[in-house]
Amino acid sequence: MWAVEGQLFVAHDLEDIHSDRTFEKLYLKPILEIYKQYDGKPYPNVNTGFQLLIDLKTPYNPTLYLLNEVLLQYPEVFDPVVNTAAVRIVISGNSPSQEFYEEFPVYIFFDGRPDINYNDSSIKRIALISDSFDNYSEWNGETNIDIKELEAVIEFIEKAHALGLKARLWGAPDTPKAWDALTKAGMDFINTDQPANLYDHFSRK
Repeated sequence: MWAVEGQLFVAHDLEDIHSDRTFEKLYLKPILEIYKQYDGKPYPNVNTGFQLLIDLKTPYNPTLYLLNEVLLQYPEVFDPVVNTAAVRIVISGNSPSQEFYEEFPVYIFFDGRPDINYNDSSIKRIALISDSFDNYSEWNGETNIDIKELEAVIEFIEKAHALGLKARLWGAPDTPKAWDALTKAGMDFINTDQPANLYDHFSRK
C-alpha cells in the first residue's frame, strides 16, 4: 500500500499506481459488500473473520494513520469488540517499531520478525512471525528440498509456534511441490500468486 497525496493506493511498485487502484476500490468496497451480504460475517455460518495483511510501501507515517482514518468509519467490519467476526488488520512492510504500537487501536496488529525481542505488551499486538524464505533455503520448489534447509525452515516455524504465533515465509517457491512441503513442515500461511490454483490443489487432497 502506498500513500500518495493523501490517498491510499494498492500496487507492488510505484510505477504501477494509477487512479483506479485505490485501497477503497480494490479492498474496502468488496469487503464491505461481503459483510453486508452475509449479515456482518465474511461468509455464511462463519463466526470468525478473516485476516488482511497490508504491506506498507511508504513510511507508516502517514500511511498507517491514513488507513486508520478509513477503518474507524467501519467498526462493524474491523473492530472485534463490535463484531466478533471482524476483519483482522495486520500491518507489514514499513510498520512502526514496537514502542509506537500503542498509538494505534488495539484491533490493528503487526507482522513480527524472528530477530526482534518483543516486550510483554507488544507481543499481544503481533499476529504472526514472518521472514524471507531466502534466509533459510535456496530451493526452487521443483526438486527435493535439501534436508538441512528444511530443518532450518522447521526451526523457524517452531520458534514462532513457541511464542503462540503463526509462521510465514515470503518469497518461497510458488509451486504445488513447495505448497505441500511447507504445509507438511507446519507452515501456517502459504504465500502465493496463484490463489485459485492453490485452492484447487488442496481441495483435491
